[in-house]
Amino acid sequence: MNDLRLAQVHYEMAGEVDPSFANVYFNLALVQAIRNDLGAAVSALTRYQELVPADEARNADELLHNLRKSLAASGNPRFGAT
Repeated sequence: MNDLRLAQVHYEMAGEVDPSFANVYFNLALVQAIRNDLGAAVSALTRYQELVPADEARNADELLHNLRKSLAASGNPRFGAT
């Protein structure tokens, strides 16, 4: 689990260095989802979708939908299913 935390820290730092690099947010979302930080994963994946062209953003739709669904099932309405 420490490796995932370290990966998360590195992706967060990379996002600060270059906030326009979309893949950082996609990878950050994956790490956060694995670490069960679903709200943060939704935020990161949403940021990814804002930065990439629409056709590329659609590739993340299913993952985003599933994250929101899991979050809603956990009882956290903040990022619930849409």
